Amino acid sequence: MKRIRQFLADERITALTVPFFKAMGYCVLGLEVILWVLAYELLLFEIIPDLFHHNFIIDLIATTCGCGLLMGTVRSLYGAFTVKNYVTPSPKENSATQTDVEKSKRYCKVCKIDKENIYSHCSICNRCVYEMDHHCFFLANCVGGKNYKFFLSYVVYAAFSSIIHFCFYIPYISSLINLRLQVFKKVGIIKLSICVMMAAMASFFTIFLLASHIYYMTNDTSYLKNRFQKKQTFYDWKRFLFWYCRCGFGDNEIKKSFNKGYSYIFGSQSLFKVLWPDFETPKKIA
Repeated sequence: MKRIRQFLADERITALTVPFFKAMGYCVLGLEVILWVLAYELLLFEIIPDLFHHNFIIDLIATTCGCGLLMGTVRSLYGAFTVKNYVTPSPKENSATQTDVEKSKRYCKVCKIDKENIYSHCSICNRCVYEMDHHCFFLANCVGGKNYKFFLSYVVYAAFSSIIHFCFYIPYISSLINLRLQVFKKVGIIKLSICVMMAAMASFFTIFLLASHIYYMTNDTSYLKNRFQKKQTFYDWKRFLFWYCRCGFGDNEIKKSFNKGYSYIFGSQSLFKVLWPDFETPKKIA
C-alpha cells in the first residue's frame, strides 16, 4: 500500500489519475441517480398499483411518501456531492521553508500546509481534506467534516428506501425465479430484475455501512483513523459485535457517547436533523 501511495503521489501520475477518477466518479453518480429514479418509478407507478389493484387512496399515500423519500435522498446526495472539504493554503503556509518541512511530520509537500491532526491528503483528489473520513466513489467527493452529515443522511435514506423496495418486490421474486411470464404483463421483467438485484445488494451494503458509521460516530473516530489504528479497527468483528450487544442492553455510556457524536455532527440532538440536515455547518472550520 505504501508503494501504491507513493506511485499515486507522483506529479506525472496525478496529472492523469485525478481527471480520470473525477470523470469515473461523475459517471457512477449519474448512474446512481438514474437507478434511484428508475426504482421509484417502478415502485410507485407499477408495483404498488398492481399489488393493491389501483386503489386510489393507497396510490396517493404511496406516491406522497415515495416522493418525500426521493426528495430527501436527492437532497442528501446533492449536499454530500456539492459541499467540499478541501483546504485552501494561505500565503503564509505557502511560504514555508524546507526547515518547516523537515520539522513537521504532518507537513504536506503537495498542498504545502501543515496537516496537524485535522487534515489528511486524499491521493485520488490530490488535495488535503478537512477531517477526512474516506473518498466515496458513489458521491464523487471526499467525505469529511463539512459534508459528513449529508453522507450519513444519504446512507439512512438509502438503507430505508432499499429495504422498502425489497419488501415490495418479494411477491414477484418467486415468479421471477420460476419465469412465470404472465405475472409480468404490467411489470417489465427486465426492469424488475434490475431493481430486485439493486435493492438486495443496496439493502445489505447500506445497512452494513450505516452500522459501521454509527460505531465510528459514537466512538469519536472515522474510517481513516480505524484503518491506521490496529487497536481500534472496525474489522475486529468480536469487538464490533460486543459493542452492539452492549447497545442492545442499553449501555448508558454508549448512549451518552452517541448523543455527543450526533450533536457534534448535526449541531442538534433532534433526530429530524438526520433526515433534513442544514447546509450551514455548526462546526468552526479552522
